Order: sequence, then structure tokens, then C-alpha cells
Amino acid sequence: MNEINFLTKLNYQRNYSSSKSPKVSASNEDAVNRLFESDRGRIINSAAIRRLQQKTQVFPLEQNAAVRSRLTHSLEVQQVGRYISKTVLHELKKKNLLEKYGLSERTDAFESLVEMSCLMHDIGNPPFGHFGEAAIQSWFSELLAPDYQFSEGSPDPCKIAVMRLTGDKRLDLFRRQLKKDLCSFEGNAQGLRMVHRLLKLNLTYAQVGSILKYTRGAYDLDPIPTEFDYLMKKPGYYWSESSFVNELCKKLDMGKYCRFPLSYIMEAADDISYCIADLDDAAEKGIFTVEQLMGYLQAEWGRSKKVICLMKPLWEHLITSVTIIRNAFNKISFLCIYVSILLANWRVTVLNVLSKTFLKFMRGVLIVHYWKIKAQNIGYLRY
Repeated sequence: MNEINFLTKLNYQRNYSSSKSPKVSASNEDAVNRLFESDRGRIINSAAIRRLQQKTQVFPLEQNAAVRSRLTHSLEVQQVGRYISKTVLHELKKKNLLEKYGLSERTDAFESLVEMSCLMHDIGNPPFGHFGEAAIQSWFSELLAPDYQFSEGSPDPCKIAVMRLTGDKRLDLFRRQLKKDLCSFEGNAQGLRMVHRLLKLNLTYAQVGSILKYTRGAYDLDPIPTEFDYLMKKPGYYWSESSFVNELCKKLDMGKYCRFPLSYIMEAADDISYCIADLDDAAEKGIFTVEQLMGYLQAEWGRSKKVICLMKPLWEHLITSVTIIRNAFNKISFLCIYVSILLANWRVTVLNVLSKTFLKFMRGVLIVHYWKIKAQNIGYLRY
């Protein structure tokens, strides 16, 4: 395997470019940084980032402003990604390896690309996150019957006539791929679709490559190669973006089924952020006490003094934040929450009769949150 040269790897070209656009030399660090700075402006000012404030991270119908939304989560991921990238660059600088990897003139670009990939990593997620994905997948699967294999004595249960398998091998292959593509809604693939096709942000190849988390097409019927099972466990792009992804891989010199290097930092920042944030939010909402959380962690990791010392600042932060919020809530606030829970249970009872498929994936207050969002004209298929 050849060593990575980030001087060429961080491709600052765009999929759409005008003949009038000034030519930028790779040796002109300031001009290259300005191109990536343009990416920052396009991303931060996009409607997709603003919409994140209307999506909950884990807990729906939340009245406590201290509990995270998708936007506040993404900002935290951005900060963690920035810290990791600065740490990587610092370590490489200490070992005099920046020039070896072509980063001596790309440190600002490296950091900016990671930050922006972290900020927009969730823009394709529907309301309710994975629950929303499951609801959309279920709806399409019920409509299209993607698992059906053609048989003379068993008609295709697909409810769309033109999508039914007929025995024509060539057309049936196309229909099967299209069915799988439509039934495989996934937030990461939708994010790529929004960036390239729906919002037409026309970001640099390096910036788009940094959010390509999974390398399998949603329409792909072939078995997943064992050595790439982690990178292909979910669809990373749809059929509509397949030609663009092929072009992206060429421009970024990525091998088949391989990722762009900076996407690993984005993924690590996301994992670190949501693991800590989910615990913080759960304690904030009183799902468990800080003392109970300490007990769970000690039971999992043992009573190591080192672990307890490392976690002590987190306990203190949790205790302080929970105490402040609880003292701030008056009796009316608690009454509102109690009423909303009763309302959620009532609606679940009604919707249990009306929609079995919906209820399968959206229990409890999730149903109420769906109607709230629908009333605000957001909806699942807003994008």
C-alpha cells in the first residue's frame, strides 16, 4: 500500500465548475484554503443545517432546552472532530512527518474538512433518526415486496404494476435493484443525496468524500466482501448518486469499497459525542440518577480508581446540570410533562388500530411527536 500524499488527496476541485473560474495552483496554499473556506460557507448557510434544530437526538417531545437536538449534537461532534484533527497534526508535527504526508501546506484544509464533515454528518437523518429510517423502509417494503423471487405459480405481491417481476431476466434485474434501492432508506445515503443532488451545494471532492461513511450502493445485490463488511454494513449512496460516487472515487484516488481517510475522524468524533451525550441527557431527564449511572459504570468496568478519577468531572457536571434544571422547574412544568405523557399514551391506543406498520416502529411519545412535526409541515419525506 502506497503512503498517502494529502497534498493531492485533499482534492479541491468541484463536480460542477465554470470555464470562467480562476485556475488554482496546488502550491498556492492561500487560494486552496479559500476554496475549502467556500465549502464552510455553503454548508453552514444551507437549509439542511438549520433543519437539524427541529430534529431530536434521542428524546422526542422534549420541553427541557438543555436536552440535545440534532443541531446541538452536530456542533459537539464538530468540536470533537476539530480537537482530534488538531491532535493528529500536532503529533505529526512533533515527529517531523507533516511534509512526508503532504500536510505541511494543508493543515488548515485538513482541519476545516474534518470540522465540516462532522457538522453535516446527520443532515440526511429523518425525524426520529433510526426510527424514522425504519418507518420509511417498512412503508416501501410493504409496497414493493423487495424479497420476492420470481416464480410462475406465485405472482409478485408488489403493489406497483410496473415494478413487478415478470420472468424477463434483464428487466427483472433492473426492477430488483430499483426495489432494493427504494427500500433501503438510510440517513448517510440521504445526506450524500442532499449535498449533491437536492441542495446542489457543489462542494469540493475532498469535502464530499469526508462524509461518505459507507461504501455500498443501496441497490447492490451482490454479497458483501468479508474484508469490507464494516464499510458496507449499510448503504452509503443511492442509485441516483452512483455515477457521482464513481467520479468521486477517481478524483480522490480511492480503491473499490474504500473510504476517504478523513471520514474515520468524523466517525470517531460522532461515536465519542453521542456516547457521552446520551448519558448526560438521560441523567438530565431523570431516567436514572447520577449515583445509578456511577453504579452501572462501576459494574461494567470495575471499581478502578483510575476510571473513577477519569469520570469524576463528568459526575460533577451531571450533578450540577441536573440540580439546576430540577430547581428551575416549577409545579406547572411538571404538570405539562405529565399531561403530555398521558396524551402520548392516549394517541398510541388510537393509532394501534389505525396503523400497525407505523406503531411497529414508533412507540409511545414518538407517535405524538410525529403528529407535531406533521402539523409544522416538516414530514418524513420533506427532502
